[in-house]
Amino acid sequence: MNLDNHPHSIGPAREASAPRAGLLAWIKLLIGAALVVLFLAASHLVGQHVPLLKAWAKRVDAYDLRPSAIYYTDYEASGDAESLIRSSLEYAPSKDDPPRGP
Repeated sequence: MNLDNHPHSIGPAREASAPRAGLLAWIKLLIGAALVVLFLAASHLVGQHVPLLKAWAKRVDAYDLRPSAIYYTDYEASGDAESLIRSSLEYAPSKDDPPRGP
């Protein structure tokens, strides 16, 4: 039985291709990282020209919101919003309620 051509054997051909495979893996990793950076830069540049995102950014600045802190319980606005949502869900108008107004 000849073990030189066996796929799991470590012979001269396998040893020579191992460094090349490692280098190829690093090149793929660097290309992938470069593509991620390119995507983030492009999305940032495009995002500056989208009217909806501009309006959202102005609103965040005007109300001094911290979008990343909305989910934290120590932030006042999240507590106020939670109580408002709970109240509107618990006391939502139904079809049986009499109409309001004069």
